[in-house]
Amino acid sequence: MSQQCIARITEKAKELGKELTKDEVQSIYDNLITLRKNKKNIMSQADDDLLAKEAIKIFQEGKIRAARLKRNTLRNIEIRANLNKKIKDIGGNPYKALQGILLGSARDKKLDSIDAETRTIALDLQTMLIRGLEQEDLLQVAQSGAMDKQVAMAMHPKPGMTKEQIAKELPQEAIKIAEVLRKVQKYSLKRKNRAGAYISEIVNYITRQTHDPALLRDAGFDKWYNDIYPKLDKRTFDDLVPRKDGKNVEVEFLRNVYNSLVSGIHKKTDAEYTIDGLKDPVSSFTGKANLAKKLSESRVLHFVDGEAAYTYSKKYSRSNLFESVVDGLTHDGRSIGLMENLGTNPRAMFEKILDDIDAEAKKDPKLAPSSQKFRKRLLGQFSNVDNSVNAIGASQGVFYGADLATIGSGWRMIQEMALLGASVISSMTDLASKAAQLSSTTDRGFFHSFGIGMRDTLQAFKTEKEKKGYLRRTIIAAEATTGNMISRYGPDDFGPGFISKMTAVFYKLNLMRYHNHSQKSGAVAVYMFDGAEAVGQKWADVDANFKNTLKTYGISENELKLFRGLDMKGEDGNNYLYPDLAEDIPDDVLDAYIRQQKGTLNITENIRLSTKDRLRTKLGTMYVDLADSAIPTPGGRERYIMNAGLQKGTVTGEAIRTLMQLKGFPITMVTKGLTRQYYRSGFMGVMQMITGMTAMGYVAMTAKDLLRGREPKEIFSDDYMKSAKVLKMSMLQGGGMGIFGDYLFGEFNRYGQSFTQTLAGPTFGTADDLASMFSKFVRGENVAKDAVRIAINNTPFANLFYTRAAMEYMFLHGMMEHLNPGYLRRMEKRLQKDYGQEYFFPPSRFARETIIEKAID
Repeated sequence: MSQQCIARITEKAKELGKELTKDEVQSIYDNLITLRKNKKNIMSQADDDLLAKEAIKIFQEGKIRAARLKRNTLRNIEIRANLNKKIKDIGGNPYKALQGILLGSARDKKLDSIDAETRTIALDLQTMLIRGLEQEDLLQVAQSGAMDKQVAMAMHPKPGMTKEQIAKELPQEAIKIAEVLRKVQKYSLKRKNRAGAYISEIVNYITRQTHDPALLRDAGFDKWYNDIYPKLDKRTFDDLVPRKDGKNVEVEFLRNVYNSLVSGIHKKTDAEYTIDGLKDPVSSFTGKANLAKKLSESRVLHFVDGEAAYTYSKKYSRSNLFESVVDGLTHDGRSIGLMENLGTNPRAMFEKILDDIDAEAKKDPKLAPSSQKFRKRLLGQFSNVDNSVNAIGASQGVFYGADLATIGSGWRMIQEMALLGASVISSMTDLASKAAQLSSTTDRGFFHSFGIGMRDTLQAFKTEKEKKGYLRRTIIAAEATTGNMISRYGPDDFGPGFISKMTAVFYKLNLMRYHNHSQKSGAVAVYMFDGAEAVGQKWADVDANFKNTLKTYGISENELKLFRGLDMKGEDGNNYLYPDLAEDIPDDVLDAYIRQQKGTLNITENIRLSTKDRLRTKLGTMYVDLADSAIPTPGGRERYIMNAGLQKGTVTGEAIRTLMQLKGFPITMVTKGLTRQYYRSGFMGVMQMITGMTAMGYVAMTAKDLLRGREPKEIFSDDYMKSAKVLKMSMLQGGGMGIFGDYLFGEFNRYGQSFTQTLAGPTFGTADDLASMFSKFVRGENVAKDAVRIAINNTPFANLFYTRAAMEYMFLHGMMEHLNPGYLRRMEKRLQKDYGQEYFFPPSRFARETIIEKAID
C-alpha cells in the first residue's frame, strides 16, 4: 500500500475537519485501486498524488452525501411520525384516513391529497416550459420537432466547442429553445434535491430519454447494445466495479439497463430508481457500506454529444424532443410530490405506515378481519399515484413483437376515435357540473355560475393569440398543449406512436381539446380572481363558501397575507392569485411566517425555497383539483376503480382496462361530482346539480338529434311513458352516465344489443356483434348489413358530429337500404313509435338515390 497516498488522504481529511480511522482510509484506498483497474487509458495506479486527489474528491462528495443521508433519515422519521399523528387526528377507520391523505376525502373536507399534489407539480413544470417557449414565440417550433437535432446539439455540443462556435453554427431559435429547457430542468433538479434527492447538475444534460419498449424488444439486446455503446460517453461506466464472475462489466451494466427499459421499471416515480432502473443510493440504502460503494450505485446514460443522443432517440423512441421533455417533467413532478409528502423512498414509507396501522388493527376485533382487504386496496391505489401500475408488467411480445399493452391501448384508442365524435356535444353537461361547484364554493349563485360556463364556451373560439396571457398562467392550461383527453373517459392509454398522435388530432377535430381547455381554465380563473380579492380582505370578510374551500386545501389566513403587496395584475386588467407569485414573496415577510410556523430563528435559503415550493403547490393543488372536479376528470381513486390496481400489459390488466373503457366520466361524476357536492351542500345541493345536469342532458340529446336531421324528443308528450323515457335518458346522459350514456343509448343498443352486453363496453359489444354475424352466416343468412354496420361503428373519425349526418344521407342510409330493402322505413317507424320523433328530411325519401346506389345500379 502506498504510504504517500495514505498520508495525503489522511492529511486532506483533517483539513476538512474529519479524523479518518485506519480502516476508513484503507477502505477508500482499496476501492480506488479497484476502480483504477476497471478504467482504461488513464494514469497508472502508481501515481499516488493523482490517486490521493481522486480520493479527496470522493471523500468530499461522500461527506455531502453522508450529510444528506443523515438529514433524509431524520426527515423520514419526522414524516412517518407526522403521518401517523394525522391519521389519529382524523379518527375513525385508519385505513380510510390514510386513503384520504393519499387521494383526498370530501367527507373529512381534506382535498389537498398527495395524488392531487403530484399532478399539480407536474402541470406546474409543464406550464413553466410552455410559457417560457411562448415568451420567445417558439412553442410551435419546439412542438413540431423540426429543430430537435439542433436543440440537442445546443444543449450538448461536441467536445471543445465554444459558445461563439455554437452561436455561429446553430440557429438562434434552437439556442433559445435550449435555454428555456435548461431553465425549467434546473428548477426541477433543485426542487428534487430540496425534497431529498442528491443529483448533481450535468452541464450537457438534454432530457430524460424516452425509450419505446416495443422498439427495444424488436431490436433485441445485441443490436441495441451495438447501436448505443459507440454513442455513450465513458462517464457512463465510471466507477463500475469488476464482476466476480469475470463477465464484461460494461456489457452486463447495459444489459441491466436494457431489461429495466423493456420492463418499464424506469417509469416508476417512487424516487427509488434512477433513469436506468438501478436503485438510488440515497432513497434505497438501508445498511452500512463504504463511501465509494454507495457513490458507485447511481448512474445515468451519458451520450458523447447531442447529435449522438438525437440519433439514438430517432431509432428507439417515437417521441420528439418536446414530448420527451414533457414526459420527463411529468415523471419529475410525480417524484417531487411523492418525496415531499412521503420521504426519499415513498413506497417504503407508505408500506411502513400501513404496517403501523396493521399493528393497531390487530387490537381492534372489528377492524382486524378487513385489514388485508384495506391494505391490498391502498397499495393498488398507491400504484396509480406513483404510476408503477403502468409499467409494462409481465407482458411479452405476442403478435409480431407487439405486447399486450401496445395492442390493448392501441385498440382502445381506435375504439374511442370511432365512438366519441360527438363527445363535445355530450359534454355540454359539464356546464351544469361546473355551475353546481362554483355556486357551492364561491359567493356566486347557480345561474350566475352557469353563465360563466357559457362565457367560457365562447372563450374556446378566441384566437390562440387572445388565449395567451393570464389564462396561460393557470396551471391547468398546460393540458391544452400536453394533456391527454382520453383520460377523461377511460384508462390512460396515451403515449408515443402513430395511433396516439392520430388520437391527439381526433380530439382537436371533435373540439374536446378546446372545450376542456376553456372550461377548466375559466373555472381556475374564477378561483384565482376570488383568491386575489381574499388577499386584500380581512379574513372575517372573505365569503364563507370560498373560505371553506381554502380550508379544504389547507390554505390559512396567514398564508394568504403573504401575498399582500405583490403585483397580481393579469393581462386583462384584473387581479389574480397566481401560484407562481409565491416566488415573489419578500424574504422578511416569508421569514416571519417561517418563524411562526417552525419556531426557528435559523432560517436558511433552502428553508425559504422549500416554503415557497409548498405555498406554490398548495395554491396550484386547489386550482387543479377544483378544475378536475368541475369538469369531471379521473384522479388516482378513479383510475384505481378502472384498473383495479392490475398491471398494464398483463392479461387481467388489459381485460379490466378494456371492460372499463368509456366509464371514466360516470365514475368520476359519482366520486368527485355528486359526492363532493353532498358534503359541501347536502341533499339539496345534489338535487340542484342533478336537475341542472338533467336539463343539459336533454339539451345535449336535442343538439345531437338536430345534427342528425331529427326533431327533438318530446319531454312533455301526451304519452306519459314516452315522457318518462325521455326524462330518464336525459338524467342518465347528464347526471350519471355522460359519455357512457351516449354510448348506452347509441347505435349499438338500437341494433338489439342487451344492456349487459352494452355495459361490458364497446370492445365486448363488438365481439358479440361479430359472433352474432358469424352465426347468421353459418345459417346462410345475409350478413352484409351487419358487416357494414360493424365496420362503420369501428372506423376512426367516422362519427364526428359535424360530418356524420352528411355521410349518412350521402352514403350510409342508401347503402343500408340497398342491402336490406325497407330498412329506412322501418327505422323511421321505430323512431316515431319510441319517441314520437320524425326526420326533417326522411331518409326513405331523401337518401334512397345515393351515389353508391346509382353506381351499383
